[in-house]
Amino acid sequence: MTAPKSLSDEQRRQLLSDLATLKSDADDAVAQDPKWFLPVESHTRALRAETLVVRGGRGAGKSALFQFLAHVQREPSLARSIDGVALGQTAWQEGHGLGTAHPPGDVLGLFADRSGDDTRRFFWYGRLCQRLSLATDVPLPEGDFSGGCRAFGSDWDLDSFATAAGRELGRLSGWMDGLERAQTGPNVLTYDALDRTGRHPRHGGT
Repeated sequence: MTAPKSLSDEQRRQLLSDLATLKSDADDAVAQDPKWFLPVESHTRALRAETLVVRGGRGAGKSALFQFLAHVQREPSLARSIDGVALGQTAWQEGHGLGTAHPPGDVLGLFADRSGDDTRRFFWYGRLCQRLSLATDVPLPEGDFSGGCRAFGSDWDLDSFATAAGRELGRLSGWMDGLERAQTGPNVLTYDALDRTGRHPRHGGT
């Protein structure tokens, strides 16, 4: 067995330079650059087709995986297999996260407090349709809901959005069926930071 080759001076300098730019939070580091993502066995289990919910304590790597899949979607050349999971064969879309494209956690929390189960379901189904439409460039059916999507901006009027989705539920379901039939491969939406919703004064800031 030969001894491992030591790093050259140039490689050491590059490694130190990379470490100097590494953020203290691992999730932020992966969001910054996919090279900081280190796949582990739990990521393999999380990426199985039958896995719908990924659970784990802080630091388990849930958000790091979420951030890496976002990089894969933006840069298909990053797609590679993680222990036999072919990332490149799946279209990974971001359903919810901490980015500015999504309603803030406190807004979602307040909406959930004042809404019933049906209204919350309408919101999340409408949001699913909206995100899939953006990802696939397949326009939503014209009507109250599509108009609400165009107006769904920084004011985050979740009540009106959910109401419109409920009124158009039949048409949205038909649209979703057509989208599914037209797809040539798996299309997966990922959700992150849902445990951070509802962090507003009514919840004591927890």
